[in-house]
Amino acid sequence: MSPPHRRIGVSVILVVAIAQLSPRLVVSQGVEDLAQILAVEDSRRWDGGLFETSLKNPEPLVRRTAAMAIGRVGDWRGTELLFPVLLDPDTTVQTTAMFALGLLEDTLAVGPILERLRAVPAISQDPAVEGVAALAKIGGPEAAAFIASLLDGASRAALENRDPLVAQALIDAWRLREEAPVGALMNYLDHDKEDWRWRAVVSLSRLQAPEAGQLFLRALADKSPTVRAAVAARLTKRYAARSGLDAETCMDLLANTVNDPDGRVRINALRALATFRDPETGPAIAVALDDPLLNVRVQAAQALGRAGGPLAITELTRVFTGADFFALQREALLGLSRSDSTAFTAVAATWGQSGDWRLRAVAADGWERVLPGPHPDKPDFLTDPDSRVVAAALGAWSRQVQDPTDDLIREARRLISHPDPVVRVAAAGVLGSVADPNDVSALGAMFQLAQSDAMPDAAWAALDALLMIADASADGESRVSLRFLARTPRPSNYLIRSWVEINWPLALERWGPAYPIETQLSLQDYRAVAERFLVNIGEAYPHVFVETERDGTLEIELFGPDAPLTVQRFLSLVDRRFFDGMRWHRVVPDFVVQTGDPRGDGWGVAPGAVRDELNRRRYRTRYVGMALSGPDSGSSQWFITLSPQPRLDGTYTVFGRVVGTSPGLKRLTQGDRIRTIRR
Repeated sequence: MSPPHRRIGVSVILVVAIAQLSPRLVVSQGVEDLAQILAVEDSRRWDGGLFETSLKNPEPLVRRTAAMAIGRVGDWRGTELLFPVLLDPDTTVQTTAMFALGLLEDTLAVGPILERLRAVPAISQDPAVEGVAALAKIGGPEAAAFIASLLDGASRAALENRDPLVAQALIDAWRLREEAPVGALMNYLDHDKEDWRWRAVVSLSRLQAPEAGQLFLRALADKSPTVRAAVAARLTKRYAARSGLDAETCMDLLANTVNDPDGRVRINALRALATFRDPETGPAIAVALDDPLLNVRVQAAQALGRAGGPLAITELTRVFTGADFFALQREALLGLSRSDSTAFTAVAATWGQSGDWRLRAVAADGWERVLPGPHPDKPDFLTDPDSRVVAAALGAWSRQVQDPTDDLIREARRLISHPDPVVRVAAAGVLGSVADPNDVSALGAMFQLAQSDAMPDAAWAALDALLMIADASADGESRVSLRFLARTPRPSNYLIRSWVEINWPLALERWGPAYPIETQLSLQDYRAVAERFLVNIGEAYPHVFVETERDGTLEIELFGPDAPLTVQRFLSLVDRRFFDGMRWHRVVPDFVVQTGDPRGDGWGVAPGAVRDELNRRRYRTRYVGMALSGPDSGSSQWFITLSPQPRLDGTYTVFGRVVGTSPGLKRLTQGDRIRTIRR
């Protein structure tokens, strides 16, 4: 509503009216321009004319949105369009153009990016930092040489403030793979800046650089818990062997680190210790079963189950019978199934006969590890009234055998037409490994049934099995071609076509590319999103409150301008009360907590999907991201990071962050319930 005002002269009224109207006209046109860009980006459709015009728009917001859209559409025709934008008078537009070139990963962009980074006078800090990140993503000798020069301190003096660029080079150097400057990175493990030491550890860890092994052992005593946690996570059995480190020394150091004063360090030490699968580590791990932090105890139970030995059996039995929360009991029971079948069967009956499907699903997983397949001494989980238990049992059984038995193949064929898509996924996996041409018709029928699923996984599983059959024999190839490909029309779901685009050239030739897609949104829908989140007429950074059952309320700020379509979808689910009553179905200590699954077993999603909106936000601690099962497959599952996760940057859409103190976040354990999420 307009504010009240006193009566004034007519001429003054007209002047005021024009002054008020003119910005609105500009905003209205801006919304229209932005809506068209959003529509093209969302459909992943190349529109060179629109992009070229938009990059010359007088409004920086329009130019910035167009540059980002070019990167997200991912068409290399956009590379050269972005070069002039690196000279844009608006720094934010330059920065976005650098980021977009990183998304495109076109080697043609290396020269222009380097030219801007070496310019005199120096470009602003933000575009320079994104330029370094883009070079790491694109790679190649020139990009690698520049990043190495940054880390060696040999870059041109034109880079006036090198520190932010060095920091970015440290955290992204691993993306250069075999061209990464490992020696330069190692020099930073003793740097006086804690953040730089941590960034060097991250890159060296991602590279699995064997040269850093001895330095990592020393870094376990670093004064920074962030550095110690990152190093502890890397000292796995596999890395020790790769680096020529003595396994006993690594285990001894990790065992001492289990007593570290910082919970994050203890969690990662336990996780690494578990990879050695050595009963001698049992006493050190068992101490953590009574840690004051719940998720340290959960990690300890998992580690002890993998270590095995008499102590593991005794302690896991104690924990299972005495614990009072699901996550710890779950890991204890699964640990017993790995360690000792007798001890497992002695305590598993209570969960195997529980009225809670979650407990029966865990019991099914454990039983299939102990006694794979039908057996008179265990419950028949494959006939359980809850299909989620059936899916857990069939999936666990198939994982326990290298070569499917006749019983497993028979059950897979029986369940290939099951109403539950996750049961079908497990069944198709079995039949694919058998690669019998006689299964082509059944898998084709499964593929057709999957067209009505909310998730694409069953369709992907059917295609994967059919492809395995086609690759296994001439008869299989002929049957798949004649009985499936020749008879199956082009799928309407772009996620199915996207799988084909990556994995099956013959099907791609028949069905055509995944993109562009029909988004089911109108231009008016995109106008509303643009008006609300991009021009800040609406609430650009809305807050939602997640009320949990045991650990209080989390407040989340959503990044509307960075991921407008993702935020719009998330809020629509909040308004429908979609998340109310759900559980945190996945909690990985010191990594993420995840929810948004209406099934509760990690497979469920809401109907529909939202395309990735990769943006300049990085995954720091307590940032909110969209979970995926493949590119552009975001739906309703989302996660919160429990520690910085740079490896997720540029792959998963960042669309919010937890604000406030939120002490309950790190107390969340798998199975904890969400009461409600509200505005």
